[in-house]
Order: sequence, then structure tokens, then C-alpha cells
Amino acid sequence: MSLLLAGKDDSKSSYYEDAWCYAKNIGGGVVIGGAAVAAAPVVLSAAGFTAGGIAAGSLAAKAMSVAATANGGGVVAGGVVAALQSAGAAGLGIGAKLGIGTAVGGVYSYFTGGCYKGNCEEEAEET
Repeated sequence: MSLLLAGKDDSKSSYYEDAWCYAKNIGGGVVIGGAAVAAAPVVLSAAGFTAGGIAAGSLAAKAMSVAATANGGGVVAGGVVAALQSAGAAGLGIGAKLGIGTAVGGVYSYFTGGCYKGNCEEEAEET
């Protein structure tokens, strides 16, 4: 242990505080990303993208109406509404799950401030 602290400067930042900072950011990103993946089917269903099709009077029905109007009366195959309906009916594929988890987890880690030296020193001073 003395070898780890031998090169320590006068600041409050140490190897352990840096490791804790990284663990909070990475672990938090994984947890938040995983929660987003788990919540995606519930959110799709609540928006009206169900296994039985688009629910009447829902947000999905309004989105479909807007998409159809914008495209001259039909919904574009492979468009946003079609992709969301597919995900609502058949579930999310592994690629979509990885994309959602990575994006949401990355955004969480970005907004928690990262782990540059000054950030860990500020956290140490607050506690």
C-alpha cells in the first residue's frame, strides 16, 4: 500500500479515489443503460406500438397519421414509425438493445462529469 501512496502529491486525489470515480461512472452507465433496455418495451407499448398493431387514439396512431400525410398517404417501409411498430410487435433485436444501452449509458457517463483529476478532487472535498 505504501507503494501506491508513495508518489502521491499534495492533492486529495489518490489511486483509490480515481478508481471509485471510474467505478461510479462506468457502473452507473451500465445500470442506467440496462434500465433503459428493460424499459424500452414498456415505453413502446405505452406509446401505442403493441403486438396487435398500432393502438387507436394513441401517440403511435398520431405519429402514423403524420408520417402517412407527409409521404402522400402511406407509411414508408423502414421508416421510424415502421421500425417502432416492428419493435413493439416483435420486441427489440440484440443490435437495438446494444444501441439503446450504449447510448443511454454513455449519455449518463458524459453528464456525470467523467473522471478527470480535478473532478475527483472536487468530489473528495465535498465528502
